Amino acid sequence: MVNAEIRHGNFLAYFLDPQRPHGFGVDLLKGLLVEGLGGNLLGLTDLDIRDAEVRREWRSIDLVVLLHARKLVVPIELKIDARQGGDQLKRYRSLVEATWPCKEGWKHYCVFLTKNNEVPLDAAWHPMRLGHVAKCLASASAARRETAVGAIALNSYLDMLRRNHLEDKKMEEFARRIWAQHGQALTFLTKHQPNRLAEFHEILVSREQGLAVSASSDQYHLTVDGSARNVIRFAFSEWDVLKGFLSSSFSESKRLVLVQLVNTNTRIEASLYIMAGQSQERDQYVDALFPHRLNRDVKRAGKEWVGLAKEVVFDPRSDDFDFEDAYDATERAMRLFCERVFEHFNPLLSRFR
Repeated sequence: MVNAEIRHGNFLAYFLDPQRPHGFGVDLLKGLLVEGLGGNLLGLTDLDIRDAEVRREWRSIDLVVLLHARKLVVPIELKIDARQGGDQLKRYRSLVEATWPCKEGWKHYCVFLTKNNEVPLDAAWHPMRLGHVAKCLASASAARRETAVGAIALNSYLDMLRRNHLEDKKMEEFARRIWAQHGQALTFLTKHQPNRLAEFHEILVSREQGLAVSASSDQYHLTVDGSARNVIRFAFSEWDVLKGFLSSSFSESKRLVLVQLVNTNTRIEASLYIMAGQSQERDQYVDALFPHRLNRDVKRAGKEWVGLAKEVVFDPRSDDFDFEDAYDATERAMRLFCERVFEHFNPLLSRFR
Protein backbone atom coordinates (compact mmCIF):
# COMPACT_ATOMS: atom_id res chain seq x y z
CA MET A 1 0.00 0.00 0.00
CA VAL A 2 3.05 2.27 0.33
CA ASN A 3 2.63 3.88 -3.09
CA ALA A 4 -0.90 2.62 -3.84
CA GLU A 5 -2.82 5.81 -4.53
CA ILE A 6 -6.20 4.06 -4.90
CA ARG A 7 -5.84 2.27 -1.56
CA HIS A 8 -4.71 5.43 0.21
CA GLY A 9 -7.86 7.13 -1.07
CA ASN A 10 -10.12 4.27 0.02
CA PHE A 11 -8.54 4.15 3.48
CA LEU A 12 -8.83 7.89 4.05
CA ALA A 13 -12.41 7.96 2.78
CA TYR A 14 -13.38 5.30 5.31
CA PHE A 15 -11.67 6.75 8.38
CA LEU A 16 -12.59 10.37 7.66
CA ASP A 17 -16.27 9.50 7.35
CA PRO A 18 -18.00 9.96 10.76
CA GLN A 19 -20.80 7.65 9.62
CA ARG A 20 -18.49 4.64 9.29
CA PRO A 21 -18.22 2.12 12.17
CA HIS A 22 -14.51 2.67 12.86
CA GLY A 23 -15.09 3.95 16.38
CA PHE A 24 -13.44 7.37 16.07
CA GLY A 25 -16.61 9.33 15.39
CA VAL A 26 -15.87 12.86 14.19
CA ASP A 27 -12.36 12.99 15.71
CA LEU A 28 -10.31 12.14 12.60
CA LEU A 29 -12.17 14.38 10.19
CA LYS A 30 -12.18 17.23 12.69
CA GLY A 31 -8.45 16.79 13.29
CA LEU A 32 -7.70 16.94 9.58
CA LEU A 33 -9.93 19.93 8.89
CA VAL A 34 -8.99 22.01 11.92
CA GLU A 35 -5.39 21.06 12.67
CA GLY A 36 -4.37 19.81 9.24
CA LEU A 37 -5.48 22.87 7.31
CA GLY A 38 -3.48 25.28 9.39
CA GLY A 39 -6.31 26.87 11.33
CA ASN A 40 -8.19 27.92 8.22
CA LEU A 41 -11.29 26.12 9.42
CA LEU A 42 -11.13 26.93 13.12
CA GLY A 43 -14.50 27.18 14.78
CA LEU A 44 -15.85 23.91 13.44
CA THR A 45 -17.84 22.03 16.07
CA ASP A 46 -18.70 18.37 16.42
CA LEU A 47 -22.23 19.29 15.38
CA ASP A 48 -20.90 20.82 12.15
CA ILE A 49 -19.00 17.64 11.33
CA ARG A 50 -21.44 15.00 12.54
CA ASP A 51 -23.54 15.21 9.37
CA ALA A 52 -20.46 15.28 7.10
CA GLU A 53 -20.69 13.37 3.85
CA VAL A 54 -17.51 11.90 2.37
CA ARG A 55 -17.69 11.04 -1.32
CA ARG A 56 -15.12 8.86 -3.05
CA GLU A 57 -14.24 9.42 -6.73
CA TRP A 58 -17.00 11.98 -7.29
CA ARG A 59 -16.51 13.15 -10.90
CA SER A 60 -13.00 11.61 -10.68
CA ILE A 61 -11.99 13.74 -7.66
CA ASP A 62 -10.40 11.45 -5.07
CA LEU A 63 -12.31 12.72 -2.03
CA VAL A 64 -15.00 15.31 -1.51
CA VAL A 65 -16.02 16.23 2.04
CA LEU A 66 -19.37 17.99 2.42
CA LEU A 67 -20.26 19.80 5.64
CA HIS A 68 -23.93 20.58 5.02
CA ALA A 69 -24.42 22.47 8.28
CA ARG A 70 -21.67 24.93 7.35
CA LYS A 71 -22.26 24.78 3.58
CA LEU A 72 -18.61 23.93 3.15
CA VAL A 73 -17.08 21.71 0.43
CA VAL A 74 -13.55 20.32 0.78
CA PRO A 75 -12.37 18.49 -2.38
CA ILE A 76 -9.16 16.53 -1.80
CA GLU A 77 -7.04 15.41 -4.74
CA LEU A 78 -4.43 12.80 -3.83
CA LYS A 79 -1.21 12.20 -5.79
CA ILE A 80 1.27 9.44 -4.90
CA ASP A 81 2.67 7.87 -8.09
CA ALA A 82 1.00 10.07 -10.70
CA ARG A 83 1.33 13.81 -11.18
CA GLN A 84 -1.33 16.41 -11.77
CA GLY A 85 -2.45 17.04 -15.34
CA GLY A 86 -2.02 20.45 -16.94
CA ASP A 87 -5.51 21.77 -16.16
CA GLN A 88 -6.74 18.90 -13.99
CA LEU A 89 -7.07 20.85 -10.74
CA LYS A 90 -8.70 23.80 -12.46
CA ARG A 91 -11.30 21.51 -14.07
CA TYR A 92 -12.00 19.79 -10.76
CA ARG A 93 -12.45 23.13 -9.00
CA SER A 94 -14.85 24.28 -11.71
CA LEU A 95 -16.94 21.13 -11.22
CA VAL A 96 -17.12 21.74 -7.47
CA GLU A 97 -18.01 25.42 -7.86
CA ALA A 98 -20.71 24.63 -10.42
CA THR A 99 -22.30 21.94 -8.22
CA TRP A 100 -22.10 23.88 -4.96
CA PRO A 101 -22.15 27.54 -6.12
CA CYS A 102 -21.01 30.46 -4.01
CA LYS A 103 -24.20 32.34 -4.83
CA GLU A 104 -26.08 29.75 -2.79
CA GLY A 105 -23.82 30.30 0.20
CA TRP A 106 -21.35 27.46 -0.35
CA LYS A 107 -17.68 27.89 0.54
CA HIS A 108 -14.86 25.85 -0.98
CA TYR A 109 -11.51 24.77 0.41
CA CYS A 110 -9.54 22.71 -2.12
CA VAL A 111 -6.75 20.45 -0.82
CA PHE A 112 -3.94 19.05 -2.98
CA LEU A 113 -2.54 16.10 -1.00
CA THR A 114 0.83 14.78 -2.18
CA LYS A 115 3.69 12.58 -1.02
CA ASN A 116 6.21 15.25 -2.00
CA ASN A 117 6.17 19.04 -2.16
CA GLU A 118 4.43 19.28 -5.51
CA VAL A 119 3.07 22.77 -6.14
CA PRO A 120 -0.55 22.78 -7.38
CA LEU A 121 -0.83 24.27 -10.86
CA ASP A 122 -4.11 25.91 -9.84
CA ALA A 123 -3.35 28.44 -7.09
CA ALA A 124 -6.81 27.97 -5.55
CA TRP A 125 -5.71 24.56 -4.22
CA HIS A 126 -3.91 24.36 -0.88
CA PRO A 127 -0.95 21.94 -0.78
CA MET A 128 -0.65 19.36 2.00
CA ARG A 129 1.85 16.55 2.41
CA LEU A 130 0.82 13.00 3.24
CA GLY A 131 3.26 13.00 6.14
CA HIS A 132 1.36 15.90 7.69
CA VAL A 133 -1.85 13.88 7.47
CA ALA A 134 -0.19 11.18 9.57
CA LYS A 135 0.59 13.70 12.31
CA CYS A 136 -2.94 15.09 12.25
CA LEU A 137 -4.60 11.68 12.40
CA ALA A 138 -2.27 10.49 15.16
CA SER A 139 -3.04 13.53 17.29
CA ALA A 140 -6.79 13.39 16.65
CA SER A 141 -7.06 9.67 17.40
CA ALA A 142 -4.94 9.63 20.57
CA ALA A 143 -7.89 9.52 22.98
CA ARG A 144 -9.47 6.45 21.38
CA ARG A 145 -6.47 4.75 19.82
CA GLU A 146 -6.68 1.76 22.19
CA THR A 147 -10.47 1.31 22.31
CA ALA A 148 -11.86 2.13 18.88
CA VAL A 149 -12.97 -0.75 16.66
CA GLY A 150 -10.71 0.41 13.86
CA ALA A 151 -7.71 1.15 16.10
CA ILE A 152 -5.50 -1.68 14.80
CA ALA A 153 -6.06 -0.74 11.17
CA LEU A 154 -5.45 2.96 11.83
CA ASN A 155 -2.29 2.30 13.85
CA SER A 156 -0.91 0.11 11.05
CA TYR A 157 -1.69 2.80 8.49
CA LEU A 158 -0.03 5.51 10.55
CA ASP A 159 3.06 3.34 11.08
CA MET A 160 3.31 2.82 7.32
CA LEU A 161 2.99 6.57 6.68
CA ARG A 162 5.73 7.34 9.19
CA ARG A 163 8.10 4.77 7.69
CA ASN A 164 7.58 5.82 4.10
CA HIS A 165 6.32 9.40 3.99
CA LEU A 166 7.98 11.22 6.90
CA GLU A 167 11.54 12.49 6.94
CA ASP A 168 13.99 10.27 8.84
CA LYS A 169 17.29 12.03 9.55
CA LYS A 170 18.92 8.86 10.93
CA MET A 171 18.12 6.89 7.80
CA GLU A 172 19.38 9.71 5.59
CA GLU A 173 22.71 9.72 7.45
CA PHE A 174 22.88 5.91 7.25
CA ALA A 175 22.31 6.06 3.48
CA ARG A 176 25.11 8.61 3.08
CA ARG A 177 27.58 6.33 4.94
CA ILE A 178 26.60 3.29 2.86
CA TRP A 179 27.10 5.21 -0.40
CA ALA A 180 30.46 6.49 0.81
CA GLN A 181 31.69 2.95 1.58
CA HIS A 182 30.05 0.99 -1.25
CA GLY A 183 29.34 3.56 -3.95
CA GLN A 184 30.86 1.53 -6.81
CA ALA A 185 28.83 -1.60 -6.01
CA LEU A 186 25.63 0.37 -5.51
CA THR A 187 26.14 2.21 -8.80
CA PHE A 188 26.50 -1.15 -10.58
CA LEU A 189 23.34 -2.52 -8.93
CA THR A 190 21.40 0.64 -9.76
CA LYS A 191 22.49 0.48 -13.40
CA HIS A 192 21.47 -3.17 -13.75
CA GLN A 193 18.33 -3.25 -11.66
CA PRO A 194 15.19 -4.78 -13.25
CA ASN A 195 13.14 -2.23 -15.22
CA ARG A 196 9.79 -2.33 -13.46
CA LEU A 197 8.30 0.35 -15.69
CA ALA A 198 9.07 -1.80 -18.75
CA GLU A 199 7.26 -4.69 -17.07
CA PHE A 200 4.31 -2.40 -16.41
CA HIS A 201 4.27 -1.32 -20.05
CA GLU A 202 4.01 -4.99 -21.05
CA ILE A 203 0.95 -5.24 -18.80
CA LEU A 204 -0.56 -2.22 -20.56
CA VAL A 205 0.06 -3.86 -23.94
CA SER A 206 -1.64 -7.05 -22.77
CA ARG A 207 -4.66 -5.00 -21.65
CA GLU A 208 -4.76 -2.53 -24.52
CA GLN A 209 -8.29 -3.55 -25.53
CA GLY A 210 -9.52 -2.93 -21.99
CA LEU A 211 -7.83 0.48 -21.95
CA ALA A 212 -9.58 1.39 -25.20
CA VAL A 213 -12.98 0.36 -23.85
CA SER A 214 -12.58 2.18 -20.53
CA ALA A 215 -11.35 5.37 -22.26
CA SER A 216 -14.35 5.43 -24.62
CA SER A 217 -17.44 7.52 -23.90
CA ASP A 218 -20.88 8.33 -25.26
CA GLN A 219 -19.22 10.88 -27.56
CA TYR A 220 -16.55 8.69 -29.12
CA HIS A 221 -15.22 5.15 -29.46
CA LEU A 222 -11.51 4.58 -28.86
CA THR A 223 -10.02 1.64 -30.73
CA VAL A 224 -6.57 0.01 -30.67
CA ASP A 225 -4.49 0.94 -33.71
CA GLY A 226 -1.34 -1.05 -32.94
CA SER A 227 1.73 -1.19 -30.71
CA ALA A 228 5.50 -1.09 -30.93
CA ARG A 229 8.29 -1.57 -28.39
CA ASN A 230 7.47 1.38 -26.14
CA VAL A 231 4.26 2.67 -27.72
CA ILE A 232 0.60 1.67 -27.82
CA ARG A 233 -1.45 3.50 -30.44
CA PHE A 234 -5.17 4.20 -30.31
CA ALA A 235 -7.60 6.04 -32.57
CA PHE A 236 -10.97 7.77 -32.35
CA SER A 237 -12.98 5.64 -34.78
CA GLU A 238 -15.38 8.53 -35.46
CA TRP A 239 -12.58 10.29 -37.34
CA ASP A 240 -12.09 7.42 -39.82
CA VAL A 241 -14.90 8.78 -42.01
CA LEU A 242 -13.33 12.23 -42.37
CA LYS A 243 -12.17 13.28 -45.83
CA GLY A 244 -8.51 12.42 -46.38
CA PHE A 245 -8.07 11.04 -42.86
CA LEU A 246 -7.01 7.55 -43.99
CA SER A 247 -4.10 8.77 -46.06
CA SER A 248 -1.07 8.29 -43.81
CA SER A 249 1.81 6.11 -44.96
CA PHE A 250 3.09 5.71 -41.39
CA SER A 251 0.82 2.92 -40.13
CA GLU A 252 -1.11 0.06 -41.63
CA SER A 253 -4.39 1.73 -40.62
CA LYS A 254 -3.37 4.86 -42.61
CA ARG A 255 -4.87 7.10 -39.91
CA LEU A 256 -3.39 10.61 -39.82
CA VAL A 257 -4.05 11.39 -36.15
CA LEU A 258 -3.49 8.90 -33.33
CA VAL A 259 -3.53 8.76 -29.55
CA GLN A 260 -0.35 7.23 -28.15
CA LEU A 261 0.53 5.75 -24.78
CA VAL A 262 4.34 5.96 -24.51
CA ASN A 263 6.83 4.49 -22.07
CA THR A 264 9.56 7.16 -21.91
CA ASN A 265 11.65 4.90 -19.60
CA THR A 266 10.87 7.18 -16.66
CA ARG A 267 7.09 7.53 -16.89
CA ILE A 268 4.03 6.81 -19.04
CA GLU A 269 2.72 9.64 -21.22
CA ALA A 270 -0.42 10.00 -23.31
CA SER A 271 -0.19 12.12 -26.44
CA LEU A 272 -2.13 13.09 -29.54
CA TYR A 273 -0.05 13.21 -32.72
CA ILE A 274 -0.37 13.94 -36.42
CA MET A 275 1.64 11.22 -38.10
CA ALA A 276 4.75 11.98 -40.15
CA GLY A 277 4.42 12.31 -43.90
CA GLN A 278 4.25 14.53 -46.95
CA SER A 279 0.84 14.84 -48.55
CA GLN A 280 -1.74 17.46 -49.31
CA GLU A 281 -4.25 15.77 -47.03
CA ARG A 282 -1.82 15.82 -44.10
CA ASP A 283 -1.03 19.50 -44.66
CA GLN A 284 -4.75 20.29 -44.46
CA TYR A 285 -5.07 18.53 -41.10
CA VAL A 286 -1.95 20.29 -39.81
CA ASP A 287 -3.42 23.67 -40.85
CA ALA A 288 -6.69 22.86 -39.06
CA LEU A 289 -5.29 21.44 -35.81
CA PHE A 290 -1.79 22.74 -35.13
CA PRO A 291 -2.75 26.38 -34.36
CA HIS A 292 -5.05 25.01 -31.63
CA ARG A 293 -2.57 22.53 -30.14
CA LEU A 294 -2.67 21.99 -26.39
CA ASN A 295 1.03 21.15 -26.25
CA ARG A 296 2.67 24.56 -26.66
CA ASP A 297 6.16 23.09 -26.33
CA VAL A 298 5.91 22.26 -30.02
CA LYS A 299 6.84 25.48 -31.84
CA ARG A 300 6.55 24.46 -35.48
CA ALA A 301 4.90 21.81 -37.64
CA GLY A 302 7.21 20.04 -40.04
CA LYS A 303 7.07 16.80 -41.99
CA GLU A 304 7.85 14.71 -38.91
CA TRP A 305 5.39 13.82 -36.18
CA VAL A 306 3.46 16.84 -34.92
CA GLY A 307 2.46 16.86 -31.26
CA LEU A 308 -0.96 18.31 -30.48
CA ALA A 309 -1.37 17.35 -26.82
CA LYS A 310 0.64 15.51 -24.17
CA GLU A 311 0.06 14.58 -20.55
CA VAL A 312 1.76 12.36 -17.97
CA VAL A 313 -0.63 9.57 -17.00
CA PHE A 314 1.67 7.63 -14.66
CA ASP A 315 4.83 8.85 -12.96
CA PRO A 316 6.31 6.33 -10.51
CA ARG A 317 8.05 7.92 -7.56
CA SER A 318 9.76 4.64 -6.70
CA ASP A 319 10.41 1.21 -8.22
CA ASP A 320 8.21 -0.74 -5.82
CA PHE A 321 4.87 0.54 -7.12
CA ASP A 322 1.92 -1.83 -7.22
CA PHE A 323 1.05 -2.93 -10.77
CA GLU A 324 -2.71 -3.01 -10.23
CA ASP A 325 -2.82 0.40 -8.59
CA ALA A 326 -0.59 1.78 -11.35
CA TYR A 327 -2.96 0.35 -13.95
CA ASP A 328 -5.99 1.89 -12.22
CA ALA A 329 -4.28 5.29 -12.12
CA THR A 330 -3.19 5.03 -15.77
CA GLU A 331 -6.65 3.92 -16.89
CA ARG A 332 -8.31 6.84 -15.16
CA ALA A 333 -5.79 9.41 -16.43
CA MET A 334 -6.04 7.98 -19.96
CA ARG A 335 -9.81 8.37 -19.91
CA LEU A 336 -9.56 12.00 -18.79
CA PHE A 337 -6.94 12.74 -21.45
CA CYS A 338 -9.06 11.25 -24.25
CA GLU A 339 -12.16 13.12 -23.10
CA ARG A 340 -10.23 16.39 -23.07
CA VAL A 341 -8.55 16.06 -26.47
CA PHE A 342 -11.67 14.80 -28.25
CA GLU A 343 -13.77 17.63 -26.83
CA HIS A 344 -11.11 20.15 -27.88
CA PHE A 345 -10.17 18.91 -31.36
CA ASN A 346 -13.33 17.25 -32.68
CA PRO A 347 -15.12 20.56 -33.48
CA LEU A 348 -12.05 21.69 -35.45
CA LEU A 349 -12.52 18.78 -37.83
CA SER A 350 -16.03 19.77 -38.96
CA ARG A 351 -14.72 21.02 -42.33
CA PHE A 352 -13.61 17.48 -43.22
CA ARG A 353 -17.05 15.96 -42.72
